[in-house]
Amino acid sequence: MTAPVPTASSPAIQLVLVRHAESLRNREGEKVAIDTGLTELGWRQAHAVAEWLAARYRPDALYSSDLIRSQQTAEVICNRLKLPLTIDDGLAEADFQYWDELPYRWERPMDVWADVWQPNPDVSPLYASFRARLRDALVRLLNGRTSGTLVAVTHGGAVGTLMRSLFGGHHLAVTTANTGVTQFTWERNHWRLEFHNSTAHLDSLTAPKQPAAAPTAAPAAPWANGQAATAIVKHYQRVAASDPGAGLGERELREMVRLASPRGSEQALDVATGTGAVALAFAPHVESVLGIDLSPAMLELAETERATRGINNVRFSLGQIGVAPLPENAFDIITCHDLLLYVADVPALFALFGRLLRPGGRVVMDELVGSDDPVKRATLEAIMLRRDPGMVEVLSAGEIEAALRSAGFRVARAERHTVTRDLDEWLERAAADEATRGAVRQMIEAGLDADAAGLNARWGREGTINFTETRVRLLAEREERPA
Repeated sequence: MTAPVPTASSPAIQLVLVRHAESLRNREGEKVAIDTGLTELGWRQAHAVAEWLAARYRPDALYSSDLIRSQQTAEVICNRLKLPLTIDDGLAEADFQYWDELPYRWERPMDVWADVWQPNPDVSPLYASFRARLRDALVRLLNGRTSGTLVAVTHGGAVGTLMRSLFGGHHLAVTTANTGVTQFTWERNHWRLEFHNSTAHLDSLTAPKQPAAAPTAAPAAPWANGQAATAIVKHYQRVAASDPGAGLGERELREMVRLASPRGSEQALDVATGTGAVALAFAPHVESVLGIDLSPAMLELAETERATRGINNVRFSLGQIGVAPLPENAFDIITCHDLLLYVADVPALFALFGRLLRPGGRVVMDELVGSDDPVKRATLEAIMLRRDPGMVEVLSAGEIEAALRSAGFRVARAERHTVTRDLDEWLERAAADEATRGAVRQMIEAGLDADAAGLNARWGREGTINFTETRVRLLAEREERPA
């Protein structure tokens, strides 16, 4: 249904209801838990509806239920509309089958015409309790308002029940699509339904596997390579489709946790979370983890793993750190793995880390580093960029440590380690096409004798090439700021 651009000739309250975007539960059914986060398509639906809302409304307030799928959808809208988000658990979907109590019992279409059935605790206790909870939530949203626009991200059952309750038609079965928009208007002492289940914003998403636009194309973070953002999203969409797995070994994850020395009650932020491997590894050792990433496709993999493992203190968010709003002085630990390859201004990023951390907070990272020889490092950059077009540069370990110190961190530990890679497997993990595979292989072969890229590349069995990454696993502590 196509929605009109809202207008108001007299003081009115516009109540705009948005059903959450597609969740894993919507797509997979009972194979996954009920309260799951968004799929790749769901994240793109959320961005589409956020743009649609921004073009038509200037909301005064934004609300969401407390369920994951609703909150994630609302956070995308919140970022686009630049509004604070209020969580109200009264907007949540019912966790019981209230619909079995509705009066769907007629033999012929017009038998419903004179039906006067009304819910009450005696004949429909589940439905009555759900309606009462939704009514209380609506009272809170409307409290003291005589005009304005309210946006509430909620659920299909909630939208249908509010519609039935406001207009007295409890015999109606109401269907709302993921991110379908419904608007009620309170004006001249009555409610008016403006439209229901508007989904025009989804027209551009009819091909779910089309390359996704970078969700943070505007505005860009000060350290970001704006042109690379779209390349990163497209690259990792291909990577996700190739089923990359966690990408990190158990030993690497244990070492990052060891280095952080988490204290159980702490809040962690995992930047460029990817498949969520680091975030999920920290989950048993902290109170909560927020994983943030640019790629909707990778976040779907992360959410699938979280739901499969039943980990409830991790949540994922789509966005670019510094663009997506994050509270300052809110985290005890910030983690990242192979983030710096994609960062154009590393000192500015580290300065943000310092603002996000509480006093005594720390950064734990595991990063690929290049040779101290600038020529070898430039050769490695060329190889990496051919494999992954979203990459910006490869730093040396010394450059990373210097950037941390300039941002007010003390480098407490810096542990160099190496990882041996099989070239073909490394390219497979990047979902490289044949042209890319051939070009990268040729570049590495050309520098075998002189170790031109600092990778110690060598021939293996049956014509394979093996090489060795040099990495740094690093712990940095935020220096106390002067009073």
